[in-house]
Amino acid sequence: LLSAFLLEHNERYGFSHYWVAYPLTFISQERLIYVPRLPYHADLRYTPRYDRYPAYTCQVLRAPRVAYVTNGPPALDERLTQGFRAAGIEWREALVGSFRVYYALSRPIMPWELGLSPKPEVDCAP
Repeated sequence: LLSAFLLEHNERYGFSHYWVAYPLTFISQERLIYVPRLPYHADLRYTPRYDRYPAYTCQVLRAPRVAYVTNGPPALDERLTQGFRAAGIEWREALVGSFRVYYALSRPIMPWELGLSPKPEVDCAP
Protein backbone atom coordinates (compact mmCIF):
# COMPACT_ATOMS: atom_id res chain seq x y z
CA LEU A 1 0.00 0.00 0.00
CA LEU A 2 1.32 3.41 -1.00
CA SER A 3 0.59 5.19 2.27
CA ALA A 4 2.36 2.45 4.28
CA PHE A 5 5.43 2.70 2.04
CA LEU A 6 5.63 6.48 2.39
CA LEU A 7 5.19 6.36 6.16
CA GLU A 8 7.74 3.57 6.51
CA HIS A 9 10.29 5.66 4.60
CA ASN A 10 9.39 8.87 6.45
CA GLU A 11 8.26 10.59 3.26
CA ARG A 12 5.47 12.54 4.90
CA TYR A 13 5.41 15.43 2.42
CA GLY A 14 5.53 15.64 -1.31
CA PHE A 15 4.02 16.13 -4.70
CA SER A 16 1.73 14.15 -6.94
CA HIS A 17 -1.21 14.96 -9.18
CA TYR A 18 -4.76 15.86 -8.25
CA TRP A 19 -6.16 12.32 -8.36
CA VAL A 20 -3.47 10.98 -6.01
CA ALA A 21 -2.48 13.85 -3.69
CA TYR A 22 -5.74 14.57 -1.91
CA PRO A 23 -6.91 10.95 -1.59
CA LEU A 24 -3.49 10.02 -0.17
CA THR A 25 -3.70 12.81 2.39
CA PHE A 26 -7.27 11.85 3.28
CA ILE A 27 -6.63 8.09 3.56
CA SER A 28 -3.63 8.70 5.80
CA GLN A 29 -5.67 11.02 8.05
CA GLU A 30 -3.17 13.80 7.25
CA ARG A 31 -0.15 11.82 8.41
CA LEU A 32 0.94 12.31 4.79
CA ILE A 33 0.56 15.70 3.12
CA TYR A 34 0.88 15.57 -0.67
CA VAL A 35 -0.16 18.40 -2.93
CA PRO A 36 -1.18 18.32 -6.59
CA ARG A 37 1.62 20.22 -8.29
CA LEU A 38 2.28 17.60 -10.99
CA PRO A 39 0.45 17.26 -14.30
CA TYR A 40 -1.53 14.15 -15.11
CA HIS A 41 -2.25 14.82 -18.79
CA ALA A 42 -0.08 13.12 -21.42
CA ASP A 43 1.03 16.52 -22.78
CA LEU A 44 2.12 17.55 -19.24
CA ARG A 45 -0.17 20.57 -19.09
CA TYR A 46 -0.95 21.79 -15.60
CA THR A 47 -3.31 24.33 -14.13
CA PRO A 48 -2.86 25.85 -10.65
CA ARG A 49 -6.55 25.30 -9.84
CA TYR A 50 -5.66 21.66 -9.08
CA ASP A 51 -3.92 22.90 -5.92
CA ARG A 52 -6.96 23.81 -3.82
CA TYR A 53 -5.81 23.83 -0.22
CA PRO A 54 -3.09 26.40 0.56
CA ALA A 55 -2.50 25.10 4.10
CA TYR A 56 -1.28 21.78 2.69
CA THR A 57 0.86 23.55 0.11
CA CYS A 58 2.54 25.61 2.82
CA GLN A 59 3.29 22.50 4.87
CA VAL A 60 4.96 20.85 1.88
CA LEU A 61 6.92 24.00 1.00
CA ARG A 62 8.31 24.14 4.55
CA ALA A 63 9.13 20.42 4.70
CA PRO A 64 12.79 19.44 5.09
CA ARG A 65 12.31 16.64 2.56
CA VAL A 66 9.82 15.84 -0.18
CA ALA A 67 8.97 12.86 -2.35
CA TYR A 68 7.24 12.56 -5.69
CA VAL A 69 4.49 10.05 -6.50
CA THR A 70 3.43 9.37 -10.09
CA ASN A 71 1.31 6.86 -11.94
CA GLY A 72 1.71 8.20 -15.44
CA PRO A 73 2.10 9.61 -17.94
CA PRO A 74 5.53 8.20 -18.87
CA ALA A 75 6.68 11.64 -20.03
CA LEU A 76 6.30 12.86 -16.44
CA ASP A 77 8.67 10.20 -15.12
CA GLU A 78 11.17 11.07 -17.85
CA ARG A 79 10.94 14.77 -16.99
CA LEU A 80 11.43 14.08 -13.27
CA THR A 81 14.50 11.89 -13.71
CA GLN A 82 16.05 14.27 -16.24
CA GLY A 83 15.40 17.20 -13.92
CA PHE A 84 16.83 15.41 -10.89
CA ARG A 85 19.97 14.50 -12.83
CA ALA A 86 20.40 18.02 -14.21
CA ALA A 87 20.09 19.45 -10.68
CA GLY A 88 22.61 16.96 -9.29
CA ILE A 89 20.02 15.31 -7.07
CA GLU A 90 20.38 11.73 -5.95
CA TRP A 91 17.24 9.74 -5.23
CA ARG A 92 15.77 6.31 -4.74
CA GLU A 93 12.92 4.95 -6.78
CA ALA A 94 10.33 2.27 -6.05
CA LEU A 95 7.29 0.80 -7.72
CA VAL A 96 4.48 0.48 -5.21
CA GLY A 97 1.50 -1.10 -6.93
CA SER A 98 0.78 1.13 -9.92
CA PHE A 99 2.69 4.06 -8.41
CA ARG A 100 6.27 5.14 -8.96
CA VAL A 101 7.77 6.82 -5.91
CA TYR A 102 10.83 9.06 -6.08
CA TYR A 103 12.10 9.35 -2.53
CA ALA A 104 15.16 9.93 -0.34
CA LEU A 105 16.05 12.94 -2.49
CA SER A 106 19.44 14.36 -1.57
CA ARG A 107 17.75 17.76 -1.27
CA PRO A 108 14.25 19.08 -1.85
CA ILE A 109 13.47 20.28 -5.35
CA MET A 110 10.20 21.89 -6.29
CA PRO A 111 8.09 21.04 -9.37
CA TRP A 112 8.49 24.58 -10.76
CA GLU A 113 12.26 24.12 -10.66
CA LEU A 114 11.67 21.18 -12.99
CA GLY A 115 9.31 23.12 -15.27
CA LEU A 116 6.30 21.00 -14.28
CA SER A 117 4.07 23.64 -12.69
CA PRO A 118 4.23 27.31 -11.80
CA LYS A 119 5.40 28.41 -8.38
CA PRO A 120 2.33 28.59 -6.12
CA GLU A 121 1.01 32.02 -5.27
CA VAL A 122 0.35 31.28 -1.63
CA ASP A 123 1.15 33.23 1.53
CA CYS A 124 2.81 30.83 3.94
CA ALA A 125 3.58 33.40 6.63
CA PRO A 126 2.92 32.03 10.13
